[in-house]
Amino acid sequence: MNNKKYSLLNLVRIIWENKKIISITISLVLILSIVAGFILPKQYKSSATIVLPQEEEIGMGMLSSVGLGQLGSSGTLGKLESILKTQNLKQKVIQKFNLKEKYKAKNYKEALKIFSSNLNFVRGEEEIALTIEFFCEDRLLVEDITRYIVHKLDSINSNLSQNYSTQKKEFLKVRLNQIRDSLKSLSNNLQNTMEKNNIISAQKQAEASSQLASTIISQITKKEIELATLQASMTSSPKVNLLKTQIKSLQEKYNETINSGERYEIFPKFKKYPSAIIKIEKIRRKIDYYSNVIKYMGPKYEKAKLEELKNIPTIQVIDEPKTPIEAAKPRRIIIVFAGFIFSLVLSAIIVRIKYIMKELKEENRS
Repeated sequence: MNNKKYSLLNLVRIIWENKKIISITISLVLILSIVAGFILPKQYKSSATIVLPQEEEIGMGMLSSVGLGQLGSSGTLGKLESILKTQNLKQKVIQKFNLKEKYKAKNYKEALKIFSSNLNFVRGEEEIALTIEFFCEDRLLVEDITRYIVHKLDSINSNLSQNYSTQKKEFLKVRLNQIRDSLKSLSNNLQNTMEKNNIISAQKQAEASSQLASTIISQITKKEIELATLQASMTSSPKVNLLKTQIKSLQEKYNETINSGERYEIFPKFKKYPSAIIKIEKIRRKIDYYSNVIKYMGPKYEKAKLEELKNIPTIQVIDEPKTPIEAAKPRRIIIVFAGFIFSLVLSAIIVRIKYIMKELKEENRS
């Protein structure tokens, strides 16, 4: 056939010439589609929309710094979706409503496959809600099944949350005991270091000892100047000997001050003072750090103990399941429309085959 045969007028002529074949094909396919729409079992749908309750946000940055971040976080929609996919939940629902017999399944595996195909769940637009849908041939039973799915979802999630709280509580308990032991050891170390170096108040003692040492040095310098002046005018006199004795006494007092002798135990030893202060500051920083950790982890530990004992719903239902009025499947209009489209395609194929056969016969005759 050349391009002329595919003109609009020629197409109308072809349809008119084959109107009987086209009409029969369309009629048969439409009848089969309508029959299929009525023969296919009706599927009723019941749905429930759930959200997670508002809980206090856990400071994951601080938890990570003390080793708690590895425990993970609970209460996410992804966690609920994972529970809905588990055989544990599906098996409980199948056994509760005896769905294996209702599905006329040969074995549990087949019943599980049918159940999975009838269960659907989708997240909301803002990722804060989860809609659970279930399809069933029994219009009155589908609502009860959907409610039970939500109930078991909450039950399993609650058990998981309690287990998580128990693990968190035990972790916090062990960590708090370790920190308390560290604080006790650091406090003893701080006390020993301060006693060993005669340190009570580092800043005040340093100021007092420095002031005393400066005063003694000033007196020694003054006496040495007087002694030099006298020695320039006379080599020996009682006053010269007295100044020498005074200078020697002041030098001994200065040495006792610097080295913190028995007379000046209240003053730290100057030579060991810087290293002692650095050591004390390091210990105090560690004590401050562990004290802050205890202040943070203490309330978390108490909260974990309460969460382990509490028995409240872990999910909130904002849209309760309802008994459906009309069937959700099959959609007869879609089946009939799809059948009509298929009949047009099938008619075109039949007509095309007819003309091909006609052309082959004409070629054989020629």
